[in-house]
Amino acid sequence: MSDMLTRQHERWDEFVARFETTMLLGKTWEQYVADAGRDAGANLTEEQEADLWLHAFTTACNGRESGHSHEATLAILSTMGMDTPASMAYLAERGGCCCDCEVMFNVIADVDDEDEEEA
Repeated sequence: MSDMLTRQHERWDEFVARFETTMLLGKTWEQYVADAGRDAGANLTEEQEADLWLHAFTTACNGRESGHSHEATLAILSTMGMDTPASMAYLAERGGCCCDCEVMFNVIADVDDEDEEEA
């Protein structure tokens, strides 16, 4: 039987790592930073890092033939053997309703969400 993926699920970090790599077009964050013309070893300001993340994820989402979709999210959940409909409902309730970008910026990046305290 499949599990619903939540932030408390033991495989959440695996989902996030797979998601980030997929949205960075198969690159590590360090490779993406270097390709953007930045020194991967340099300390980026919080604003510079946020700008690069925004660019990376919106470029990946906008650059798809299908446009904005949950293409990456659905593929990763399926590959991980998660209960995809239940997991998608969980993500949608937390702001990841329309596309992969929203999963990133409204669910993964929103660490202050009140359900973090649920166990």
